[in-house]
Amino acid sequence: MHSAEVGNNSDPRFAAVRYAPWVAWLPVRFGWLCALGLVGLALAARRGAAGRLLAGFVALHALSVVLFFVNTRFRLPVAPGLAIGAMFLVERLRVVWVERRHGTGAAGPNAPNAELQPAYARARGRREFGGTAIVVAALLLAAYWPLPGLRDGRATGLMDLAKAELARGDAQTAIALLEEALQLEPNEVFARVALASALQQMGQAERAVRLMEETRRVPEGTRPEVMAQLVDALIDAGRAGDAERLAQEDLARDPQQPALRYGLARALGVRGDAAGARAALRQVLVDDPSAAHAAFALGELETVLGDTLAARAAFTRVVGLQGRAPEALVIAARMRLGALPR
Repeated sequence: MHSAEVGNNSDPRFAAVRYAPWVAWLPVRFGWLCALGLVGLALAARRGAAGRLLAGFVALHALSVVLFFVNTRFRLPVAPGLAIGAMFLVERLRVVWVERRHGTGAAGPNAPNAELQPAYARARGRREFGGTAIVVAALLLAAYWPLPGLRDGRATGLMDLAKAELARGDAQTAIALLEEALQLEPNEVFARVALASALQQMGQAERAVRLMEETRRVPEGTRPEVMAQLVDALIDAGRAGDAERLAQEDLARDPQQPALRYGLARALGVRGDAAGARAALRQVLVDDPSAAHAAFALGELETVLGDTLAARAAFTRVVGLQGRAPEALVIAARMRLGALPR
């Protein structure tokens, strides 16, 4: 029922607020809808079968889905039900307010005589109005209470925009977006890895190396993606020897790292160790049969080494990964297959 998004999902308001800032001033968010809707549904359930059915749907959906996936795309189906409940509550409070002002509501069985009925009606209206307001206020407090450890969804949104810019080939814009994300979440490992990749595309490999070396010292900096990106940046910076050494050391501790082993293959290839690069690429494909880039690199290496059958098998593997591999890579593999001697 909380108004915020969980941290590993994009805040649905992020893009809207970024490109239409006036949206940030809209007062109604899920917290308000939930607080008003829950109370309204509880009141509606007391009025008849239709209210009970609607309240039951919202409750069952919350218990079966929202309880485990607390983010907008999963709690969206309950929004219409909560909106109906909220409208019911607002209308009920309006009626109570009018009856309280005019003393026209039902006084109940405790009213001793007709003369006192307006006063009893007003008192009863005050109790209902005040009790409902207290419950709604408590739910709003729960909905907007700061959650410990909740991460800023804006950083995730900026990372998504940066990925889109990288896909378009605009590394400069991606760098600006990722730097903005890191201002919000300085220790966000995946933003750091993406920034290093963008820096390498801009020819700033040494800066990417420094960023990855710094990232190894932050929380979660020991993730395999960090070492794989560091090795890749070292190769682009002309330090293939350092890349090979780091990759060998880390693989000795944990051999099941296909991305890092692919970096090792690149380093060995740059240093002229074709046999070592071939062995590393083959092991990558054993660990991860869907590693399209490794299969393509192996095909090119086998072509250089003169093993046409092995090259054909590697390029055929890439073509077989169509739909999971980048389309440009599949097209390049088809072209390589066509150029191989029969």
